[in-house]
Amino acid sequence: MKKLLTPDRIFYVLSILFAVVMLPLRNDYLLRWIDETSLFETDAFTVSFFLSVPGGVLQFAGNWLTQFMYYPWLGSLILIAFWVILTLLIVKAFKVKPRLRPLAVAVPMALLLSVTQLDEVWLTLNSPGFLFTPTLGFMITASAVWLIRLLRLAWARMAVAAVFAAIYPWLGFYALAAVALCMLMEAVRALKSRRIIGLLWILIPLAVVILVPYLYYWNFNGTYADGEMMWLKGLPSLTMEGYDFYMWVPFIIIMIVMGALAVVSDIDFNEKALKTGGWISVGVVLALGVAVCVADSRRSEQFRATVLMSHYVGTLQWDRAANIMNNITEAPTREMQALCGLALNNMGMQPMRITAPERPDGGNPRKSAKLIESVFVNVPVYFHIGDHNASYRWAMEHTVSYGKRVYFLKYMVKNALAMRDFELARKYNAILLKTMFHKNWAKEYQMYIDNPEWLEGSEEFRNLPQMPAFKTFV
Repeated sequence: MKKLLTPDRIFYVLSILFAVVMLPLRNDYLLRWIDETSLFETDAFTVSFFLSVPGGVLQFAGNWLTQFMYYPWLGSLILIAFWVILTLLIVKAFKVKPRLRPLAVAVPMALLLSVTQLDEVWLTLNSPGFLFTPTLGFMITASAVWLIRLLRLAWARMAVAAVFAAIYPWLGFYALAAVALCMLMEAVRALKSRRIIGLLWILIPLAVVILVPYLYYWNFNGTYADGEMMWLKGLPSLTMEGYDFYMWVPFIIIMIVMGALAVVSDIDFNEKALKTGGWISVGVVLALGVAVCVADSRRSEQFRATVLMSHYVGTLQWDRAANIMNNITEAPTREMQALCGLALNNMGMQPMRITAPERPDGGNPRKSAKLIESVFVNVPVYFHIGDHNASYRWAMEHTVSYGKRVYFLKYMVKNALAMRDFELARKYNAILLKTMFHKNWAKEYQMYIDNPEWLEGSEEFRNLPQMPAFKTFV
């Protein structure tokens, strides 16, 4: 019984329960919204795009897994299961001593932080598979470190590390991170054994780590790689601007933790040092847990209400969209008032007037008030008041700027149907028909495409106001 209830295992279980609380219990609406504003495709152009981006293979896999967030509990359990595997891989790769094993939990805890930080920034973050890709990447990083350190000869370890660095075009940063950690471990071994000449073997993978990204950049013309931050390609598409720094923090913490584990993996500590290290490990994870809670609490109630109202408007649940306004303690935003007014109008009641002032942008382009309003208000509201050209325009502009997303494709299909452009509706609906879960929605609207006369009997389309408009679908 004592073996089953070791401190590290108890810590693992508590961490899993914490992740369950923070993902499907508190943020189910956010996870479903991320799926709604993502899209997984397998056409030749999309596959070619992912293959031409360092780390694109992992992004492709992460984008496929994101679809399971359509059911937040299912997607969350899959992600948490990967975090459990990642923790065990880290323990194996770095031979983490029992007292220090809580520190292995710091990596998935930092990944949880990267999720709970998301809010409106997701609208401009064109990083397919953001929820799963870093987890898959660090699982491969830890696996590579584990396999390489099994080799007995230093030159063999460094040669294999160099080969692994050469697959940068497919794994991007995560391949280079594995090699960097292996070089760090090799340096500690050489210094520990006082065989300074052993440091020379590090030059082999070091040369490859430096050269491969350059060779890729110089010789793969027409790819989507560029010279900026070449060694970080594969991580989320963040900038080095100040407003993105807090989003970099989880990944910086992960590399610091894994680097620390690499340094101490072959060092023998006395009992006192291990005890101190154990308390430090617990402290790091608890601090990250507090950071997760703080990041979650900073996401405003207004944002949650807007996302939910947008979902209910999209599914024509007018009463649920309107009732949200009765259950919010914060002052309603312009987006909330516009969506509530739309809901009340469709319920045959007096629409709510927009009285909230325009929000300042705050200097963060990812949280531009105009951008947020154009997504949450312009696209759905213009559709329901009959200005289909404007609704289509905003959906298309966001698609061009930030990539195809289910949310916009659905409104593009509905606007095309409202304008009786059935071929255009068929074009966009064909994309949704290939999705894992949104195909049920697409099948419903495909009936209107195949049977245009049915639109007259549709409550959604029959009641749309007819505004004077002309085709601008170009």
